[in-house]
Amino acid sequence: MHSDQQAKYCHRPSLTVQLATTIEANVSAARSMVLLLVGGGNGRPKGRGTYRSQKQWAMNTKTCLWIGLGALALAIVCCIGALIGGALAGRDSPATPTAADLATEIPIPTLRPSPPPRTFVSPPPPPPTVTPYIPPPPPATLPGVPPPGNDLQALVAYANEMQPLLVEAAEFVERDGEILKEAEEGNDAVLCDGRLAADNVAMEDVLGRVQGITPPPDAAVIHDLLLRSGDAWSEALDNVELFCETGSELYKIPAVLKFWEAGATLQDAANRFWLLLVAKGVEDWVQR
Repeated sequence: MHSDQQAKYCHRPSLTVQLATTIEANVSAARSMVLLLVGGGNGRPKGRGTYRSQKQWAMNTKTCLWIGLGALALAIVCCIGALIGGALAGRDSPATPTAADLATEIPIPTLRPSPPPRTFVSPPPPPPTVTPYIPPPPPATLPGVPPPGNDLQALVAYANEMQPLLVEAAEFVERDGEILKEAEEGNDAVLCDGRLAADNVAMEDVLGRVQGITPPPDAAVIHDLLLRSGDAWSEALDNVELFCETGSELYKIPAVLKFWEAGATLQDAANRFWLLLVAKGVEDWVQR
C-alpha cells in the first residue's frame, strides 16, 4: 500500500522505489527483533508456565513492537524529507549551462596582430638658399610702439639679439675665406700665421652667445642652421690646427670643405632670417 501511494504522489520514480524498499526492510528488521527478544524466534512460551512468565512475555512483546514502529516511522519521515528536498533543489537550482550557451554568452576575442612600432624619422633639412639676400634698408626712425601680438613681439626681440651676432659671424667668414683662397693657390703658410686661430677664438664666443638664446617657434629652423654652421666651423679649424702641427695634406682638404660648408650654412640662415622678418612685416623694428 505504501508503495502504491508513493508512486502516485512522487515525481521521481527512482526515489519512490527506494522509499518502498527501505520501509519493507525496516518492517522485516522490526519483526526479527521482536522474535529475537521474546525467545529466539520460538514465539510465546509453550506449556502452562506461570502467570509471571506470561506477563513478562507480553510486556517484552509490547516494548519491541513500539521500538519497531518507532524505527519504521523515523525511516518514513527521512525518506519523505529526502524526496521533498530533492524536488525543491531541482526546482530552485539553475540549469547547468551547456557549451553552446557559454559560447553565446561569452564571446571569444579574436587576436589581432599588433602594428609594427613606429620609427621617428627626422625631417630632412630645408634646401639651402646660398645666394645672398639683400636686407631692406633701415627706416628713417624706428616705430614708437611694438608690433601687435605677443608672437610678433617675441620675434622682434629675437631678431634684435641675433642681428649683431650674424653681422659679426659674417665678417669672420669673409675674412677667413680670403685666407683659404690664398692657401688654395699654394701658400699654405697663411693657414698657420695665427689669423685663423684668432678668428676661431672670436667665433667660439659668438657661437656661445647664439646657444644661449631661445628662438620663437617661427625662427627655430633659422636657429638650428646657425648652430650647424658653428659645428662645421669648429671642425674646419680643428683640421687646420692638425695641418699646422703635422703638415699633412690629409687635414687641409677636409678643413677647406668644412669651412665652405660653414659659410654656406651661415648665409642660408641669414637669408631666411630676413625673409621671415619681411614676411611678418616686422623688419622696421629690427636695429641694423
